[in-house]
Amino acid sequence: MGRPQDRLGVCDPKGRLHYNASPPPPQHARLLLLTQLRCLIAAAFFLATPALAAHSPGVRIPWQPRTITSISGEWSLHVDPSQESGFGPGDHTLSRNGVLVWHKKLPLTLRGTQVSDQGYVVGLGSTEERVEEDGEFWTTRETHMLIIGPDGEIRADEANEHLLESHLLVQSQQDRVLILTDDESEHEVRHWRSYKLSTGEFTSDWSTPYPFSVTEEGELGLKATLRIQEARVVPDTELVLLHWWYTNYEDKTNRASGSYSKEGGVYTLVNPDGETVWSLERRTAFTIPDNETKDNEFEMAIRDHGTILTASAGGRFVIWFPSEQTMTAFTAVKSEGSWSVTSLQPEPYSLRVAAPPEKSAPLAKINLRLIAKT
Repeated sequence: MGRPQDRLGVCDPKGRLHYNASPPPPQHARLLLLTQLRCLIAAAFFLATPALAAHSPGVRIPWQPRTITSISGEWSLHVDPSQESGFGPGDHTLSRNGVLVWHKKLPLTLRGTQVSDQGYVVGLGSTEERVEEDGEFWTTRETHMLIIGPDGEIRADEANEHLLESHLLVQSQQDRVLILTDDESEHEVRHWRSYKLSTGEFTSDWSTPYPFSVTEEGELGLKATLRIQEARVVPDTELVLLHWWYTNYEDKTNRASGSYSKEGGVYTLVNPDGETVWSLERRTAFTIPDNETKDNEFEMAIRDHGTILTASAGGRFVIWFPSEQTMTAFTAVKSEGSWSVTSLQPEPYSLRVAAPPEKSAPLAKINLRLIAKT
């Protein structure tokens, strides 16, 4: 279950609350008031320290125009939103080697977008409509998944609010699109939807197994949790690389300031049948004992940049291990029907984490001269 502001809607940087669907019922009046207050506080914080506000729950940073490029660099899609929220209509322009291929104004702005080396565009976006009822106004949104061909024709347009834009994958060589759903009803697998890239046809539901079971109950509920933090296609293979964020609430670090859960990563390679062909467990790779500040810096960096540094041609991928301050390159190779993964020696690696902005100097006091009274 999400935070209250997630269930009601989201705050924009100006302190306005945008409802997810319709105004909450009267029994949620107190929750609505508190959420609106949090919006205003977050907006003031955003204006004062925008770098930190980017990590503040409920604050939506203005959606900026952006360009998404295919792995080959041949194709690029420029997305220009009509609203700072990133919802509603947007202009989309596809170019090939700098030459215009097509331009479309869609009723939504594509997010989490991928451009294939064949010029296919895949992304999610939300239409937006302002509705009035009994003197009350609210905004309704509907999430769509689009697959657009290199000719500009829309191959697929599926309305589905359960798709996650943060985990959208395009496997060009397999002519496949994978999108993770928010269905976490089963403790054994996570569910994805699979589409044919060239036609947009829905092909099947695809499931990826959890690396291990985390269903055992402890004093604080589940003893541990696993969630998919990153997902990457490994080029020149049929495999998908998953980073599962692991949190253990029972095995705590002992710090002077209190007890904290241990966190780390579990990495798996999954084949088209949903079978795990390789796994690597680093269950405490994100935990810095007795250094809460460094631990928080790492967590922020991991959420912003990820730990899968690259996934490149030849089945090669590189993973960063924060607590060890190293990175390791791996290569996946298929031989006689089975996959094997080799690794190189770890190399030193430290991701630079931006320091919090310094406090601004107080504004000088000025006296205003009265010009006229009204």
